[in-house]
Amino acid sequence: MFSLEPRTVEDFHFQCTYLQTSPDSLFTKKSICTLQTTDGFRALIGWTLTETTYNYKENMDLVEFITLEDEEVEKTLKEKFNITLDRKLVPINIKGFYTI
Repeated sequence: MFSLEPRTVEDFHFQCTYLQTSPDSLFTKKSICTLQTTDGFRALIGWTLTETTYNYKENMDLVEFITLEDEEVEKTLKEKFNITLDRKLVPINIKGFYTI
């Protein structure tokens, strides 16, 4: 539940640790890269690139899903997220349920 009650960093410690370490967490099952854009957002989750454009048409968003091949991941990180890696990324893509 959302509230305006002030919080400290310690209030988030348990949940952050869980999300980073639990085998049930999406963050340990998938490689995730997201970027907010001026008109939506991009997300690379495993080998799936999602590009969302808000209000693409009147009162309608556009959501595009593209499944990348291994050789497309590095180029996509550079072109879509402006990320260059020192080593080749091998995406983690353990089957699991998640929502965007």
